[in-house]
Amino acid sequence: MKSRRNPGWYARFTYKGKAHYFSTRTSNKTLAAKIESKKLQELIEESELGLLKSVTIRVALDKYIQSTSHSNELKHIKNHCNKFFGFKHGIRCASTERTEIKVHGLDPDRAFDSISMADIQHLVMARRAEGCSNATILHELSTLNQAIMLNKKIGNPVPALSLQDIKKDNHLRPSKGGLRYLSKEEEVRLLAALSPESHFAGFGALSTDEIYAFRRDI
Repeated sequence: MKSRRNPGWYARFTYKGKAHYFSTRTSNKTLAAKIESKKLQELIEESELGLLKSVTIRVALDKYIQSTSHSNELKHIKNHCNKFFGFKHGIRCASTERTEIKVHGLDPDRAFDSISMADIQHLVMARRAEGCSNATILHELSTLNQAIMLNKKIGNPVPALSLQDIKKDNHLRPSKGGLRYLSKEEEVRLLAALSPESHFAGFGALSTDEIYAFRRDI
């Protein structure tokens, strides 16, 4: 441990001929010594025991996003990851301005492999309180599961989660509703009805510009 520097203590040690020097970000000498000892222990475990170094939740999810850059679902995957970080995007009706809406999330700087079953249970309960459907929650859990599998393949430590237990305990089941695709004629009528150029009554006191922007966003 070096002599104290304002505003905190710096740690220095040599391991296998390589000097390590870093700020402990604390002015408490006892805590700084523990941080230095922990860092040295991590290096020993990584080198001698072959233990993998943890990555943050942000890094792990960014890796998954990169791996799906070719996917048609990329936009939805990004939205799910943003919600894990504690926000989602919204669009105001009368403009194209995107706003950030706070939602329940996890600290993106936490270790990815530190995510626990309790964290996911709290996440599910929070999503329900936010008004999310079972299908929406399942999609989000699916993104997390895919991120876990990807990071495991590339050698990053991953959380030990049983998402099947979470789904079972919370009665999360896919909707059994039927899926029907629009016919060509229905698609043409729908797009015509949504066109900003089409006349449509029922927007109350909204101005012409506001109606145009609203229908364009739709």
